[in-house]
Amino acid sequence: MAGLGGGETGVEVPQVRVGQVLRQKRQPLLAAQLDERGHQEAVEEALGPRVTHVRLQGLSVRVAGVAPEPEPAPVDELKHLGQVAGLLPGEPGHRARVSHAKRRAARRSGRLAGMRIGVISDTHGLLRPEAVSALRGADHLLHAGDIGGEEVLAALEEIAPVTAVAGNVDGFRCGHARETARVVLEGVRFYLTHILDRPRRPRPEVEAELRREAADVVVFGHSHLPHDEVLSGVRFFNPASAGPRRFDYPVSVGMLEVRRGRVARSEFVPLDARSEAALQRHMNQLSR
Repeated sequence: MAGLGGGETGVEVPQVRVGQVLRQKRQPLLAAQLDERGHQEAVEEALGPRVTHVRLQGLSVRVAGVAPEPEPAPVDELKHLGQVAGLLPGEPGHRARVSHAKRRAARRSGRLAGMRIGVISDTHGLLRPEAVSALRGADHLLHAGDIGGEEVLAALEEIAPVTAVAGNVDGFRCGHARETARVVLEGVRFYLTHILDRPRRPRPEVEAELRREAADVVVFGHSHLPHDEVLSGVRFFNPASAGPRRFDYPVSVGMLEVRRGRVARSEFVPLDARSEAALQRHMNQLSR
């Protein structure tokens, strides 16, 4: 993964992809083990001095109902992750599934306006049960790239319709996902790209695309750093990585509530206890 201005840094990436595990099924791989594997891929480490007066845009952090040290979950049966995370009686994900059904019924009857948009990125072949649980209840999902296999998209599509882009790890092609994507949800125009560079200095290709056709929200990934900032009326949103952990960065997903053509609320959902503080520590680091 290309750096953002200086040096290459070692990161963590799973040695075994989800697709490989699904095909072989001989040695189930545990999600907790993936965090401890050495990443052999060079990526950027965000630069720039810290400043103490950075205004965060609409940050709301909540713990996604996971224990500080959850039992590792096997990912060799990816197609059943939804059942593991959301369909067991008494589990938080089960309640979210029921709530989602009620929301759909209410929306059809006209009693409920708006949509919940789940945002996920940089799964690198790892779809955590905690991420599946956190995304249940969303009406649409956005994946910002470095998917790591079509199996990940298939599992997400069991939750809600998916709009996705492929990242550099995917060769900018993964199933139906390509390098960029656009979608309009509840009147809000979304533009997706994996590599933005920085919100205040986007890549020239991104600037040209936004001049050609405006967007209300730019969703991006690649840095594994959480970002939620409005610049000149455009929200730049990166949910951070939901896959293998890098450095002391958080593992998380994002959720956007859109109503009447605008983003009414945004939040980040940490996927483990370590990530709550990490979200606060690294929020909007790309603009510092």
